[in-house]
Amino acid sequence: MRNVRNTLIFVGLMLLLAGCCVLTVNLGEEKEERGEKKSAKMMKAKGKITSEEREGKENEEEEGEDEDEKGEKGEKGEKGEKSEKRVKGEKSEKGGKAEEAEEEDEDEKGEKGEKSEKSEKGEKAERAEKGEKAERAEKGEKSEKGEAARSAWQDSFNLSERTLAPTGRNKYFILEPGYQIVLEGKAERVAITVLDETIVVDGVKTGVVEEREWKNGELAEVSRNFFAICEKTKDVFYFGENVDVYEKGKVVGHSGAWRAGQGGAKAGMMMPGRPSVGMKHYQEVAPKVAMDRAEVVSLTEKLKTPAGAFVNCLKTQETTPLDPAEKGQKTYAPGIGIIQDEDLLLVRHGFFPKR
Repeated sequence: MRNVRNTLIFVGLMLLLAGCCVLTVNLGEEKEERGEKKSAKMMKAKGKITSEEREGKENEEEEGEDEDEKGEKGEKGEKGEKSEKRVKGEKSEKGGKAEEAEEEDEDEKGEKGEKSEKSEKGEKAERAEKGEKAERAEKGEKSEKGEAARSAWQDSFNLSERTLAPTGRNKYFILEPGYQIVLEGKAERVAITVLDETIVVDGVKTGVVEEREWKNGELAEVSRNFFAICEKTKDVFYFGENVDVYEKGKVVGHSGAWRAGQGGAKAGMMMPGRPSVGMKHYQEVAPKVAMDRAEVVSLTEKLKTPAGAFVNCLKTQETTPLDPAEKGQKTYAPGIGIIQDEDLLLVRHGFFPKR
């Protein structure tokens, strides 16, 4: 019994001890849980405080950063504005300089252009002058005829540079001894004969062409005309004439006589070797005495005469500054010469025996 009781006491003590251990464990756990809760609360409080502090610090930092950023931006803005102003100023200055440079370039270009234009004009003028000289050198007297066509009235023919002969012919003028042309009208008759004679006039050996004029069957005038022909161009030049005026078979005057080299007179052109429409030239250049001049008005005239019908004829209109109201027309046939002088028409032509 005693053993049972002891056993029970032992068991009771063990149960009591176990209960104490359980209680102790539970109290420990409860304390630990409470500590954890407190710790958690404390941690939360600290975290809250820390979070607030952090937020405050962050806000403060953000504000600081904002202020710094604003300050930096302001500084940058101020610097940018200054930089922009400097850039604008530089640009403006550069623009002004560029504009001035551009104006200077334009002025320089204008000046260069003007100089270039002047140089070009000078070169053109020089080329034109050289071309003109070359053309004259190459074409010789052809340029003079071209000048004759352009000028109002040509009265200078550079005879000193020509080779002149007392005989020869061109398309509309025959200067060969023995050749004769006879023209007739109602009351007038003219015989033109190339004599086998020569005479020196103003240093040039010329051939003599006699012209006899009858009016109403009576001799009215006899003239001896002096001509020379350019061997190269075939231009025929007129060096003057001796004139005898007749009345009833006697010489009563010498009206219209002149000679090149005397009294300011010089040779004119009687017939160009290569005429063209519009050419104007003096046939006689004897101031206050004889100033007949001719203009070529056609190279395709047709004319019927007692000696035959002719085509492709040269027609001239003759005037004189000594009497502006005086005008006349003459027609020349190729290979023959003059076939019409006012109302006088060709009745015969050709080479006839010497008288």
